[in-house]
Amino acid sequence: MPTLAFYVSGHGFGHASRDIEIINALHARAPELRIVVRTSAPRWLFDLTLTAPVEWAPQECDTGIVQLDSLRMDLDATLARADGFHATLDDRASVEARFLRESGAGLVVGDIPPLAFAAAAAAGLPSIAVGNFTWDWIYAGYEETVTRAPRRG
Repeated sequence: MPTLAFYVSGHGFGHASRDIEIINALHARAPELRIVVRTSAPRWLFDLTLTAPVEWAPQECDTGIVQLDSLRMDLDATLARADGFHATLDDRASVEARFLRESGAGLVVGDIPPLAFAAAAAAGLPSIAVGNFTWDWIYAGYEETVTRAPRRG
């Protein structure tokens, strides 16, 4: 049975909502496809409308933005969290590549968390990105992220 590892950003509900529809459509076209979902998004959100059977394997795949409320970002916490995550991305990708090999994944799909693509590359697997933006595009809207990012360049 072919296995697809589907990585979903845990930031907000937009990624998960879009990916639920993609997963449902994939299942409708290829019911024999085994789908493993890797995300830190809440399971209950998937349970609301997911009709495809999936294997749930929670994992933090990205950091997104730390928000003070629905409109304001905590820049210091956002930068610190992103810096810490990316400082360990190679190690995380190695561990995740092992997970991909052990799960028998043949393809990685990601609604743009960086861990998905770093792990796919480390495992020698093809990957597909789904998204309507990237984090660098989002962060670019906050000029101070460009000047204050610890590892910019």
